[in-house]
Amino acid sequence: MPGATAAVSGAGAVVLSYHLFPYRSGDHDEAVYLTQADALAHGHLTLPAERAPLFQPTLTGIAHGRLVFPFPTAWSAVLTVARAAGSTRVALMLTAIAAVLAVAFFAREALDDTTARHVAVVAFAASPFVWMLSATYLPYVFDTALVALAGAFTLRALRTAARRDIAATGFVVACTFALRPFDGLLVAVVIATYAAVVTRGATSRARLAAWACVGGAAPAAITLAINRAVTGGLLRFPLSATGGANSFFFGDRRVDAIGATVHYGMRDAFFALKQNLWFFPTWVLGSWLLVAAAAVTVWSRRTDPRTWLLAGLAVVWPAGYVFWWATKLTAPGARDGLGPHYYVPAVASLVILGAPTIAAVLRRGRAIAFGTVVALLAATIVFVPGKIRDKLDGRDAEAPALAAALRAPQGSVVVLDDSDRIGDHHPTLLDPYDLDAPVIYATHSTPAQLQSLRVRFRDRRFYVLAMRDGSWQLTALDR
Repeated sequence: MPGATAAVSGAGAVVLSYHLFPYRSGDHDEAVYLTQADALAHGHLTLPAERAPLFQPTLTGIAHGRLVFPFPTAWSAVLTVARAAGSTRVALMLTAIAAVLAVAFFAREALDDTTARHVAVVAFAASPFVWMLSATYLPYVFDTALVALAGAFTLRALRTAARRDIAATGFVVACTFALRPFDGLLVAVVIATYAAVVTRGATSRARLAAWACVGGAAPAAITLAINRAVTGGLLRFPLSATGGANSFFFGDRRVDAIGATVHYGMRDAFFALKQNLWFFPTWVLGSWLLVAAAAVTVWSRRTDPRTWLLAGLAVVWPAGYVFWWATKLTAPGARDGLGPHYYVPAVASLVILGAPTIAAVLRRGRAIAFGTVVALLAATIVFVPGKIRDKLDGRDAEAPALAAALRAPQGSVVVLDDSDRIGDHHPTLLDPYDLDAPVIYATHSTPAQLQSLRVRFRDRRFYVLAMRDGSWQLTALDR
């Protein structure tokens, strides 16, 4: 069953990427990752500073004479490999497959009941968070796959005490750190605490720590080396070098050098936590029914140490991210937007926790089983139309602008009148590393900047894409 479920998830990711997100999700991060993947394909970690400001991608900033991307390179490297294989959508398909198989592995280590394992796998794949975000170029489903693998290898390592399993745990945790450093830190804290509690003897604990460090050494070293190359410091991550104010805890925050300042205080943190937690269940199969099932499992299996690892890997995300200011930005879209997507890795542990209780109910007869399935589906489906409508509205709003932009002939420069950075409003209109595409895109420019563009690209024709009289129009710019 896990293999078939994974195959369906992989195919669904590709299909939905074409139909639900043909012009991306509206999250600026997608444009960043795709532009970063293009730079990696050309052999570069950064972009020339000369791209600023007219060809500067969204969320980037200048550091050490180069344009720096705000995110680590791990997910963009995956997209680069997929691109070399024929299409970046290959990454979406393989990520969806890997996530389902990772959850199946985690469920096998955490649960003794085969039926419960199957329930967990299906519930994970059918959760709106999974099938929707797997169709985007955001890294959250890949992140979830790594977190599930880390949990599975933790349980396996503690069961077998084999060095290869302990090293594998460290390797996967370090890969999570390479993908999303804060997530890697959260996972490391939960796993280290769990292992310290359930392992007896200082010698055994030291052995676990040593082999985990051996396994994680290579990914961690690569991450720090890339930090050094990009920002000039081993422990200075790219997000801190792009000109924004992106630190944890409270105060005035800004996504990049030109972004609006957002104040994040304790009241904002409480509101974001409340909003995100309230709507988080609507992104999981069964919604609040599955949460209730998970709570029953935690209580009924409270003597099984594995339950507490699952619980820790479920609650650490809202607990950890309460200090991250951008949760305030996710709160308005917690129900129908992209959801509280910083919490996505919690889905794996939550469905595994809920599965034993659901499996027990399914065994109580056909009528009860049928009613349970109907209730779980109904509790999910009632929230799905709003989520899909939000994505379709975004698609339909961007379609006229893209249609107008695509009318530009080859050998053109299209000035995006509403854009301060490339990709901030039109995430499919991106420029390649060397600006040699048949049509390239520039941001809103002053007359002096436009004149410099004409000199630089004297062989190209110039157009402006702008909203005029209620419709998107592509207009030739006179010399």
